[in-house]
Amino acid sequence: GVCERVSGMGANPAAHVAAIRAALEKGAYGETSLENALLASAEALQGVPSYGMKEVVIVYGSLMSTDRGDIRETIEMCKNEKIRAEVIGMGAELFVLKSLANTTGGRYSVAMNEIYLSEMLQMNLTPPPTAKASVKPSLIPMGFPTLKVLKEPKPSYNDGKLIREGYECPRCNAFLSEVPAECVLCELSLVTSPHLARSYHHLFPIPLFSEVPTESVGGRTCAGCFTAFAGAVDLALRCVRCGEFFCFECDAFIHESLHNCPGCENLGIDVSSVVRMDST
Repeated sequence: GVCERVSGMGANPAAHVAAIRAALEKGAYGETSLENALLASAEALQGVPSYGMKEVVIVYGSLMSTDRGDIRETIEMCKNEKIRAEVIGMGAELFVLKSLANTTGGRYSVAMNEIYLSEMLQMNLTPPPTAKASVKPSLIPMGFPTLKVLKEPKPSYNDGKLIREGYECPRCNAFLSEVPAECVLCELSLVTSPHLARSYHHLFPIPLFSEVPTESVGGRTCAGCFTAFAGAVDLALRCVRCGEFFCFECDAFIHESLHNCPGCENLGIDVSSVVRMDST
């Protein structure tokens, strides 16, 4: 059999969700082949530039794999191509999946329930660390397209659909329906400022806050939700950069969702420099 690609490489989550929903409506068919999936992934990742990372996340629900060739050779090929495989099993633990993850430097876990499955998927949202010896620093040309609303519909260059609202490439003036994307004419990477902001926190993550007993905080309130620490909150957490105090709920929200410290933002502290402060 042949592995079918439901959605191509891209950074638009709405397009991927729509493609997956359309595939679910058709239903699953054919036999599971881990070898075909890895070969298709390796082919899709051939065009990744030298500064990029080749990573595959596999959610595997079958208890077998029907392969035409030797799966061990395919796993070795992934290792030579520097493709890292993160594997999440939906059933019993399989030796071939564990071998794939260990050989390529990834992780293999088995989802016990829906909550654990969600946690395993969330762990793969953070980009893996990059080895300095394997990736050389280089400048990446990027363009910021202009959003335009037309009076009459115009076909987009990337999918050919008639649209009134789209983005114009600053280099070649190509009309595209969505960003982030790569211009189909000049191959310039097109992004918007919110897209860069979403990936910025991976470069400069917020350090863990230090725990402080509420008795030493005094009459202070949480800098996030303004909840008084006396009585209502047993533990306060202090930012090591700006010195503001936060409750446990705000600490979790800042590190897991917001990725910005409100206290540091108010004081205008440069997030690329970490200044350790006394936690007492």
